[in-house]
Amino acid sequence: MVNSQMNIEEDGQQQVGHEVQEHIDIHSYVNYYTNQKTNKTQEEFEVFYYANQATFFGIWKENVSNLVLRNLELNVLDIPDFPYYDCFTEGIMPDQMAQHIANNLP
Repeated sequence: MVNSQMNIEEDGQQQVGHEVQEHIDIHSYVNYYTNQKTNKTQEEFEVFYYANQATFFGIWKENVSNLVLRNLELNVLDIPDFPYYDCFTEGIMPDQMAQHIANNLP
């Protein structure tokens, strides 16, 4: 079983072993979510969120995929399937999902 720990440095760079990987935006989903929520009431945002949930999920999944690729050098299409949508709807953040994947690869 592979049990890799991803270390995200304070400057936003990931470190795998002793090598620092090139910078990626590890907050792309959070930034998108926050930007969409800005200047909307809670009710307006909830309506917008549910009307655009596929877009939110797509950005979330892309963020997870990029984190897994950058940190584990694996494409999510090449690993066993994980319950991505269920985790998304449960509010799991992309970095948490990527860590879960790293900890649970066969």
